[in-house]
Amino acid sequence: MKITGLWIPLITPLYHGKLDEQSAKKLIETTQEFADGYVVGLSSGEGEELSDEMWKEAITCVVSSTNKPVAAGILGKDLQQTISLLETAKNLGCVAAVVPATGKNEEEIIKFFTDLDDQTSLPIIIYNTEKSSVHSVESLIRLDSLKNIVAIKDSSGDRSFFAQTIAQKDKLKMSVLQGMENQLLQSKGCDGYLISLGNVEPKLCKTMFENPTEENNQKILAKFWEYNLGGEWYITLKALLYSHGIIRSAEQVKQTVKI
Repeated sequence: MKITGLWIPLITPLYHGKLDEQSAKKLIETTQEFADGYVVGLSSGEGEELSDEMWKEAITCVVSSTNKPVAAGILGKDLQQTISLLETAKNLGCVAAVVPATGKNEEEIIKFFTDLDDQTSLPIIIYNTEKSSVHSVESLIRLDSLKNIVAIKDSSGDRSFFAQTIAQKDKLKMSVLQGMENQLLQSKGCDGYLISLGNVEPKLCKTMFENPTEENNQKILAKFWEYNLGGEWYITLKALLYSHGIIRSAEQVKQTVKI
Protein backbone atom coordinates (compact mmCIF):
# COMPACT_ATOMS: atom_id res chain seq x y z
CA MET A 1 0.00 0.00 0.00
CA LYS A 2 1.09 3.58 -0.60
CA ILE A 3 0.60 6.22 2.11
CA THR A 4 0.12 9.65 0.54
CA GLY A 5 -1.51 13.02 1.17
CA LEU A 6 -2.69 14.39 4.51
CA TRP A 7 -2.98 11.89 7.35
CA ILE A 8 -4.28 13.24 10.64
CA PRO A 9 -3.17 11.86 14.03
CA LEU A 10 -6.45 12.42 15.81
CA ILE A 11 -6.81 13.75 19.34
CA THR A 12 -8.80 11.47 21.65
CA PRO A 13 -11.97 13.28 22.77
CA LEU A 14 -13.31 12.48 26.23
CA TYR A 15 -16.47 13.40 28.10
CA HIS A 16 -16.45 12.99 31.87
CA GLY A 17 -13.57 10.53 31.71
CA LYS A 18 -14.94 8.30 28.94
CA LEU A 19 -14.34 8.17 25.20
CA ASP A 20 -16.69 10.67 23.56
CA GLU A 21 -17.88 8.99 20.37
CA GLN A 22 -20.19 11.90 19.56
CA SER A 23 -17.27 14.33 19.50
CA ALA A 24 -15.01 11.89 17.63
CA LYS A 25 -17.59 11.56 14.87
CA LYS A 26 -17.98 15.34 14.64
CA LEU A 27 -14.20 15.77 14.42
CA ILE A 28 -14.11 13.33 11.52
CA GLU A 29 -17.00 15.15 9.84
CA THR A 30 -15.07 18.44 9.97
CA THR A 31 -11.81 16.98 8.63
CA GLN A 32 -12.49 14.13 6.24
CA GLU A 33 -13.04 16.35 3.18
CA PHE A 34 -9.32 17.12 3.35
CA ALA A 35 -7.94 14.00 5.05
CA ASP A 36 -6.51 11.05 3.16
CA GLY A 37 -6.27 8.92 6.28
CA TYR A 38 -6.34 8.94 10.07
CA VAL A 39 -4.18 7.65 12.90
CA VAL A 40 -5.69 6.78 16.28
CA GLY A 41 -3.82 6.63 19.58
CA LEU A 42 -0.53 8.21 18.62
CA SER A 43 1.09 10.93 20.76
CA SER A 44 -1.52 13.51 19.69
CA GLY A 45 -4.14 11.00 20.83
CA GLU A 46 -2.39 10.61 24.21
CA GLY A 47 -1.61 7.03 23.28
CA GLU A 48 0.71 6.44 26.23
CA GLU A 49 -2.11 7.28 28.64
CA LEU A 50 -4.88 5.27 26.98
CA SER A 51 -5.98 2.03 28.57
CA ASP A 52 -6.11 -0.94 26.20
CA GLU A 53 -9.90 -0.80 26.36
CA MET A 54 -10.13 2.91 25.51
CA TRP A 55 -7.57 2.42 22.70
CA LYS A 56 -9.78 -0.30 21.22
CA GLU A 57 -12.90 1.84 21.65
CA ALA A 58 -11.26 4.78 19.90
CA ILE A 59 -10.12 2.67 16.96
CA THR A 60 -13.53 1.01 16.60
CA CYS A 61 -15.26 4.40 16.68
CA VAL A 62 -13.05 5.96 14.01
CA VAL A 63 -13.06 2.92 11.71
CA SER A 64 -16.88 2.86 11.82
CA SER A 65 -17.17 6.63 11.25
CA THR A 66 -15.18 7.12 8.05
CA ASN A 67 -14.48 5.52 4.72
CA LYS A 68 -10.91 6.81 4.86
CA PRO A 69 -8.13 4.37 5.83
CA VAL A 70 -7.31 4.22 9.53
CA ALA A 71 -3.97 3.34 11.11
CA ALA A 72 -3.39 2.55 14.77
CA GLY A 73 -0.78 4.26 16.88
CA ILE A 74 1.12 1.46 18.63
CA LEU A 75 3.06 2.57 21.71
CA GLY A 76 3.91 -0.86 23.10
CA LYS A 77 6.26 -1.27 26.05
CA ASP A 78 8.25 -4.04 24.35
CA LEU A 79 8.36 -6.18 21.21
CA GLN A 80 5.82 -8.76 22.38
CA GLN A 81 3.25 -6.17 23.45
CA THR A 82 3.73 -4.35 20.16
CA ILE A 83 3.11 -7.58 18.24
CA SER A 84 -0.05 -8.24 20.27
CA LEU A 85 -1.36 -4.71 19.66
CA LEU A 86 -0.63 -5.00 15.94
CA GLU A 87 -2.78 -8.12 15.74
CA THR A 88 -5.59 -6.40 17.65
CA ALA A 89 -5.40 -3.34 15.38
CA LYS A 90 -5.65 -5.56 12.31
CA ASN A 91 -8.71 -7.35 13.72
CA LEU A 92 -10.34 -3.97 14.46
CA GLY A 93 -10.08 -2.94 10.81
CA CYS A 94 -6.90 -0.85 10.68
CA VAL A 95 -5.02 -0.87 7.38
CA ALA A 96 -1.66 -0.07 8.99
CA ALA A 97 0.04 0.83 12.26
CA VAL A 98 2.39 3.63 13.25
CA VAL A 99 5.20 2.27 15.43
CA PRO A 100 7.92 4.44 17.04
CA ALA A 101 11.55 3.65 16.27
CA THR A 102 12.72 1.66 19.29
CA GLY A 103 16.36 1.25 20.26
CA LYS A 104 19.41 3.02 21.62
CA ASN A 105 21.07 3.17 18.19
CA GLU A 106 20.32 2.47 14.54
CA GLU A 107 21.33 -1.19 14.74
CA GLU A 108 18.92 -1.78 17.61
CA ILE A 109 16.16 0.04 15.71
CA ILE A 110 16.75 -2.08 12.60
CA LYS A 111 16.70 -5.26 14.70
CA PHE A 112 13.45 -4.18 16.38
CA PHE A 113 11.66 -3.64 13.08
CA THR A 114 13.19 -6.79 11.56
CA ASP A 115 11.85 -8.87 14.47
CA LEU A 116 8.51 -7.11 14.17
CA ASP A 117 8.39 -7.72 10.42
CA ASP A 118 8.87 -11.45 10.95
CA GLN A 119 5.82 -11.69 13.24
CA THR A 120 3.16 -9.47 11.71
CA SER A 121 1.38 -8.98 8.40
CA LEU A 122 0.03 -5.49 9.13
CA PRO A 123 1.73 -2.70 7.16
CA ILE A 124 3.95 -0.55 9.38
CA ILE A 125 4.72 3.17 9.32
CA ILE A 126 7.98 3.90 11.14
CA TYR A 127 7.68 6.82 13.55
CA ASN A 128 11.02 8.61 13.71
CA THR A 129 11.02 10.68 16.93
CA GLU A 130 13.41 13.13 18.53
CA LYS A 131 14.16 10.51 21.20
CA SER A 132 14.85 7.56 18.92
CA SER A 133 15.35 7.63 15.16
CA VAL A 134 17.26 6.37 12.17
CA HIS A 135 19.33 9.21 10.78
CA SER A 136 21.13 7.71 7.81
CA VAL A 137 19.78 6.84 4.37
CA GLU A 138 21.77 3.60 4.49
CA SER A 139 19.78 2.44 7.52
CA LEU A 140 16.54 3.54 5.90
CA ILE A 141 17.33 1.46 2.81
CA ARG A 142 17.86 -1.59 5.03
CA LEU A 143 14.49 -0.99 6.67
CA ASP A 144 12.93 -0.45 3.24
CA SER A 145 13.82 -4.04 2.34
CA LEU A 146 11.46 -5.38 5.03
CA LYS A 147 8.20 -6.61 3.52
CA ASN A 148 5.78 -4.79 5.83
CA ILE A 149 7.44 -1.38 6.10
CA VAL A 150 5.32 1.00 3.99
CA ALA A 151 6.27 4.50 5.21
CA ILE A 152 8.28 6.64 7.58
CA LYS A 153 6.82 9.55 9.56
CA ASP A 154 9.83 11.70 10.31
CA SER A 155 9.44 13.86 13.40
CA SER A 156 13.11 13.74 14.31
CA GLY A 157 13.68 17.38 13.36
CA ASP A 158 16.79 16.34 11.40
CA ARG A 159 16.44 18.46 8.27
CA SER A 160 19.60 17.07 6.69
CA PHE A 161 18.33 13.49 7.01
CA PHE A 162 14.95 14.39 5.56
CA ALA A 163 16.55 16.18 2.61
CA GLN A 164 18.76 13.16 1.92
CA THR A 165 15.75 10.88 2.18
CA ILE A 166 13.78 12.96 -0.33
CA ALA A 167 16.77 12.82 -2.70
CA GLN A 168 16.65 9.01 -2.54
CA LYS A 169 12.85 8.72 -2.57
CA ASP A 170 12.60 7.23 -6.07
CA LYS A 171 14.73 4.31 -4.86
CA LEU A 172 12.50 3.59 -1.86
CA LYS A 173 9.31 1.57 -1.86
CA MET A 174 8.21 3.19 1.41
CA SER A 175 6.44 6.53 1.48
CA VAL A 176 8.19 9.51 3.07
CA LEU A 177 5.99 11.59 5.39
CA GLN A 178 6.81 14.83 7.17
CA GLY A 179 5.65 14.91 10.76
CA MET A 180 6.72 18.45 11.75
CA GLU A 181 4.53 21.43 10.88
CA ASN A 182 7.48 23.84 11.04
CA GLN A 183 9.40 21.96 8.33
CA LEU A 184 6.81 21.63 5.58
CA LEU A 185 8.32 24.12 3.14
CA GLN A 186 11.62 22.23 3.17
CA SER A 187 9.75 18.98 2.50
CA LYS A 188 8.76 19.51 -1.12
CA GLY A 189 8.66 16.18 -2.92
CA CYS A 190 7.61 14.12 0.09
CA ASP A 191 4.66 11.73 -0.24
CA GLY A 192 2.56 13.29 2.47
CA TYR A 193 2.14 14.90 5.86
CA LEU A 194 1.21 13.23 9.13
CA ILE A 195 0.70 16.29 11.29
CA SER A 196 -1.37 17.23 14.33
CA LEU A 197 -2.38 20.62 12.92
CA GLY A 198 -4.76 18.70 10.66
CA ASN A 199 -7.13 18.31 13.61
CA VAL A 200 -7.94 22.03 13.59
CA GLU A 201 -6.73 23.31 10.21
CA PRO A 202 -7.30 20.45 7.75
CA LYS A 203 -7.95 22.69 4.74
CA LEU A 204 -4.81 24.75 5.33
CA CYS A 205 -2.69 21.63 5.76
CA LYS A 206 -4.02 20.04 2.58
CA THR A 207 -3.52 23.31 0.69
CA MET A 208 0.09 23.45 1.88
CA PHE A 209 0.71 19.89 0.69
CA GLU A 210 -0.78 20.54 -2.73
CA ASN A 211 0.75 24.00 -3.09
CA PRO A 212 3.84 24.35 -0.83
CA THR A 213 4.48 28.05 -1.31
CA GLU A 214 6.16 30.55 1.01
CA GLU A 215 2.80 32.28 1.49
CA ASN A 216 1.08 29.10 2.62
CA ASN A 217 4.04 28.19 4.78
CA GLN A 218 3.82 31.50 6.61
CA LYS A 219 0.17 30.72 7.41
CA ILE A 220 1.23 27.32 8.75
CA LEU A 221 4.01 28.83 10.86
CA ALA A 222 1.65 31.42 12.28
CA LYS A 223 -0.64 28.64 13.48
CA PHE A 224 2.37 26.66 14.73
CA TRP A 225 3.16 29.44 17.20
CA GLU A 226 -0.42 30.43 18.00
CA TYR A 227 -1.46 26.85 18.70
CA ASN A 228 1.60 25.96 20.81
CA LEU A 229 2.60 23.10 18.51
CA GLY A 230 6.14 23.21 19.84
CA GLY A 231 4.85 22.65 23.39
CA GLU A 232 2.08 20.49 24.89
CA TRP A 233 0.26 20.69 21.60
CA TYR A 234 -2.54 18.17 22.17
CA ILE A 235 -3.74 20.20 25.18
CA THR A 236 -4.00 23.32 23.04
CA LEU A 237 -5.64 21.43 20.19
CA LYS A 238 -8.31 20.09 22.51
CA ALA A 239 -8.98 23.57 23.87
CA LEU A 240 -9.30 24.93 20.33
CA LEU A 241 -11.64 22.16 19.23
CA TYR A 242 -13.74 22.71 22.35
CA SER A 243 -13.94 26.46 21.69
CA HIS A 244 -15.01 25.74 18.10
CA GLY A 245 -17.83 23.51 19.35
CA ILE A 246 -16.40 20.37 17.73
CA ILE A 247 -15.72 18.43 20.92
CA ARG A 248 -17.80 18.64 24.10
CA SER A 249 -14.90 18.72 26.54
CA ALA A 250 -11.20 19.63 26.46
CA GLU A 251 -10.27 17.21 29.24
CA GLN A 252 -7.08 15.17 29.05
CA VAL A 253 -6.86 11.40 29.35
CA LYS A 254 -4.63 11.72 32.40
CA GLN A 255 -6.10 14.18 34.89
CA THR A 256 -3.89 15.64 37.63
CA VAL A 257 -6.87 16.26 39.91
CA LYS A 258 -9.34 13.42 40.39
CA ILE A 259 -12.99 14.18 41.11
